[in-house]
Amino acid sequence: MALDPITAVLNIGNDLIQHFFPSAIEQSKAKATLEQLRQNGELAVIAEKAQLQIAQIAVDNTEAAKGGLMGDWRDGIGWVCALIFGWQYFLQPALTWFVVVVFKQPPPVLPHFDIGPTQQIMLGLLGLSANGLKQIEKRFTNVGTGP
Repeated sequence: MALDPITAVLNIGNDLIQHFFPSAIEQSKAKATLEQLRQNGELAVIAEKAQLQIAQIAVDNTEAAKGGLMGDWRDGIGWVCALIFGWQYFLQPALTWFVVVVFKQPPPVLPHFDIGPTQQIMLGLLGLSANGLKQIEKRFTNVGTGP
């Protein structure tokens, strides 16, 4: 494996091209595109992003190895978000319905959570934040446009 990140990405790209493109013509086109990315410097940006992701994975592994409260903070926030969603969309309406139907009383005033910030936190924990969605949108809008 190459020590240079750009060469490593280039080698991985060549391996993927050989795996996913059975035709020699398609392989040569894909390799030409990969070489053009390297020459434009875009491959360096991809390699830099890959290095940042590897560094983040190392940080995540270190946090997970600590255990205790520090290792479980994401789980704790996830459970709090899940409880809020459960209350807001299931328990509160079910309890209101139960009181109205069974006890023939007017609907009780129950606590209400502002679900907007909770959704932002949950989407961030799931990796579906606005930045991630923008990257996906950019990827799909640039498909087939060519250089």
